[in-house]
Amino acid sequence: MNAFANLTEEDRVMCNQKKKDMRKLNHANNEVHVDAIFPPPALTEELSETIIRDWCKATNPSVLE
Repeated sequence: MNAFANLTEEDRVMCNQKKKDMRKLNHANNEVHVDAIFPPPALTEELSETIIRDWCKATNPSVLE
């Protein structure tokens, strides 16, 4: 079982922020170390709708011309 499976959204955000901070520090030392929270949080209905609306706008025939 994945150690991150039972994290709350707030815990995931905090963990991701710590990783970003470490990346900045490592980048300053010319080191690269990338980790991702897995599994990612579930896609919200609001975000799903936003993605679909934005895609529809971006692929509208008048925009593509």
